[in-house]
Amino acid sequence: MREQIRQILEYTEPVHMSFQIMPMERTPHTCLDGPMVLLETPEYERLVYLEVQRASFLVEDRDEVSDYHLQYGMLRSQALSPDESVRLLNGLLGES
Repeated sequence: MREQIRQILEYTEPVHMSFQIMPMERTPHTCLDGPMVLLETPEYERLVYLEVQRASFLVEDRDEVSDYHLQYGMLRSQALSPDESVRLLNGLLGES
């Protein structure tokens, strides 16, 4: 587990990357229905890719896509900040 934590921390080093941890005690939180992938095409069209147990699909409807972006924003606001997340992982490694 320690090596996995170190590898996650390596991914946080580039300036364009961030990592946020959702603490277990912060439930219920948005996005408990499963993972989503927010996409944007070169033409700036926003889409959402969803996977469920036996299906996957692409959401193109602007109103639905907007709802998923709002959920993502809420999820980020409920999680630890990127700095807090890194401090938590360093603390687990004993390297605070």
